[in-house]
Amino acid sequence: MLSLFRSVLALAGCALTVGCAGLANKAGPDRIAAADIVSAEKGIVILSAGAPDFCRVHGTALVLRNFETKKFVDTVPMITVDSNIRKTDFDDHFGTVNALALPPGLYLFTPWLMHPDVAAVYTPSFEFEVKSGEITYLGEVFMTRSCGFANRFEIRDRYDRDMAMVSVKNAVLATRPVVKRLLVLGPRVTCMPEKYLGFKPCPAPAGNPK
Repeated sequence: MLSLFRSVLALAGCALTVGCAGLANKAGPDRIAAADIVSAEKGIVILSAGAPDFCRVHGTALVLRNFETKKFVDTVPMITVDSNIRKTDFDDHFGTVNALALPPGLYLFTPWLMHPDVAAVYTPSFEFEVKSGEITYLGEVFMTRSCGFANRFEIRDRYDRDMAMVSVKNAVLATRPVVKRLLVLGPRVTCMPEKYLGFKPCPAPAGNPK
């Protein structure tokens, strides 16, 4: 268990509505095309993300970054951890099962607080590798407390549960061989404080997380 995610309030007074609650998961296994499942030019990663309950305002998501440059990979959607903009896949907690088709290489996920008035000072990172033609199970990223500014994350092995959900959402994907290679805790991604102007927050990822 790791104490990992700190944030600082950048502005005040903005309240988000919940009118978009329950949108379909753009990173769901059902979004993986049949051509990508058999592609020798891409690999597929499967992971779940969740928390004890959903969060309406200060929800957290996982954003994908290039391992070397730490830049956001804006061609894939965010993976929600506790934000109720997504429908939950589970009855006993809030969470989703996700799958991404990616070019081979090294990547990392970092948590992102989905609130316009809050900016991260630093975040943890979770590393993984994509291999051509391979389907990899990365585990579950579980945030032990919902709606927090100083969150703790655990990487859990929920292979049987998550692959059962994959079989419901994408039967073709579920029939392919899967390699289990859980996410690895990487170095902290830091946004250094400016000397006199306070904290300089991490830049927001481009694109709409919805």
